[in-house]
Amino acid sequence: MSTLAPWLLSLALTWPSPPSHVEPAEERRERLAVAAGALAWAVDRAVMTGALPGRERRLWAALALATVRRESGNLDRGVHSGRRLGDRGRSICFGQINRGNVPAYGGADSSWRSLAGVGDDASRRCAWAVVSTLARARDYCLRKAAASELHGAVLSVYLRGHGCRVNREGRVRLALARQSLATLASMGD
Repeated sequence: MSTLAPWLLSLALTWPSPPSHVEPAEERRERLAVAAGALAWAVDRAVMTGALPGRERRLWAALALATVRRESGNLDRGVHSGRRLGDRGRSICFGQINRGNVPAYGGADSSWRSLAGVGDDASRRCAWAVVSTLARARDYCLRKAAASELHGAVLSVYLRGHGCRVNREGRVRLALARQSLATLASMGD
């Protein structure tokens, strides 16, 4: 298991439950553990393939977690399972991946619908879609954004699909990611 997974899970467990939340606490914890493990796996995979720089592994994990937190309403079960779609039915899973933005997963079903589900496989497919979208946005913004704005620009591109100008929500997500990194530092890791 990735060393990122326990850290991501501990952060996710601090999030308030969504208002529509009716999931028993232990089930939520188990589901959050699956999502945290999937995000850790996706970040590690992106680093191993060279899609993201290894020296920034924790930062990209924090950026992915902040993205998921905001996209899914604190990992709402209905969003994670695909029962609740976003963007008027055009976005699915905890990363709210748009129909036209499903990256190749490798061998397994990589259809848009396959991103939804609370199990390991679907969560990994969704996490890979989140992290590979962030990696593609990073590549795009490396050519267009100032270095000091890169991470906020990447988060803004994830939201809009174009342009590397940092918007308000990109700043919110970047602040959440920095808060996560500060928490990690305070945990002594």
